[in-house]
Amino acid sequence: MLTNEQIALGKSAVKAKRFRWLVGMNIIEPEYGNTSFRLCWKDDTYYHGVTENSAWYRVKHANMMNKALDITDYATLGCLLALVREALNRQQLTVEFVWTDPGVTGLWRVWYEASVLSHSDTEAGALISALSALDAAYEDEVGRENKLC
Repeated sequence: MLTNEQIALGKSAVKAKRFRWLVGMNIIEPEYGNTSFRLCWKDDTYYHGVTENSAWYRVKHANMMNKALDITDYATLGCLLALVREALNRQQLTVEFVWTDPGVTGLWRVWYEASVLSHSDTEAGALISALSALDAAYEDEVGRENKLC
């Protein structure tokens, strides 16, 4: 069972401008007791998936913004990593755990080419923070382009 903090983090990922739903992500339905479903495919109207007890599930595209990612699911974390790599066009981007106090505490960081893009106490937090940082950088870039026109 996910904590309220984990659900809030999963919802924040969905709000990132560079976020999109990928097949394989595990999705949480906060409105229905945090039921989860695995995204299997989408058509012109619905996203389709399978629940934990193998029931078919579908959600209209417009209603997906109310959902949260299951940030404890390994396939979903892999999808988040793919989104960050895609946004930066850097396939060598890495997420790793680094000990800050050997054997006691540490943090997760997202980095490439010796530059740390983001960090957090959780892997999901570092990846979602990276997506958000890319959104801010994109908005700055678009803002500069608009001022030049």
